[in-house]
Parts: sequence; structure tokens; C-alpha cells
Amino acid sequence: MQLNAHDCDGLRYSWIDLVAPSRVHAEMTAAQARQLAEALIACGDLWDSRILADSIPWAHLCPLWCSQHDEARDPKAEQWHSGQPWTVPVIGPQLCGSRVRVRLCAKDTRFDRRLFVCLTVRDDEAVELTGPEARRTAAALLNAADDLDNPLHRT
Repeated sequence: MQLNAHDCDGLRYSWIDLVAPSRVHAEMTAAQARQLAEALIACGDLWDSRILADSIPWAHLCPLWCSQHDEARDPKAEQWHSGQPWTVPVIGPQLCGSRVRVRLCAKDTRFDRRLFVCLTVRDDEAVELTGPEARRTAAALLNAADDLDNPLHRT
């Protein structure tokens, strides 16, 4: 994550850049960063609640929050569960269709269920976060939004 500013004709244009490990990125305003932080915190709290424990003998049952499940994308897993996504439209780098999504996901194997907060930047591969990692990312977004709202950085 980084703050960017571009000065042109006496005006400063500022935004927050959220960069995925694959280098795909999303450009956000402070308000969009706060929306994304709210979604990350909410998913982190759900991750903490462990509606169903990580290790369960009935791993074939869907979690209560599951809105979609399919054969696992991970060869080590038997089933992949996904909750409803929180979608935050962002300002760029493409002018339309750019978005960041956050959702709670679970990966089932024969032995356990692993919960993740999945963060997807512009339809790239999801980054799998734990609840604490999701909240740390949210804190960094909120700090960046506060910095962007600082009068010295305003557009």
C-alpha cells in the first residue's frame, strides 16, 4: 500500500494505491479506503467468531455464512466455501469496472476447515488473510486515508 500524489498546474491529485502480490493494483480515494477497511474489519471479526470450529468431524457441512461453494481450487482441499462479497468500487487505474472485494472463505480437507479473509484486487487471485492480518491491513488503510485527508495532501 502506498500514497501517491501528482502535481499538475498548481493542483495536487492524491490517491491510495493498494498493490496485490502479483503487482495488480487499485487506486482509491480516502472514502473508498475507509469502506474497504470497514469490510476487512467485519470479515476479521467473523473469522474470529469461528462460527464453526477449524477442526470438525463434519467438514462436509457448509458454514452458516456460505453463499457459494464449489470443488476446491486448491488441490489439497476437498471443498471451497465463500461468503457474500463486500465490493468496493475504486477510482482506477481503469475508469470503469475496477473494484476490490473482501469475503470470508473456508477450505475443507478431510481433516480440518481453514478460514480465510480473501482480499481480491481487480479480479486477480485472492490474497488469503487471517483475521488479525485483515485488521492490520484495515489499520494501514485507515492511516493512509487519514494522511490523504491531511490538508497538505489534498487535491
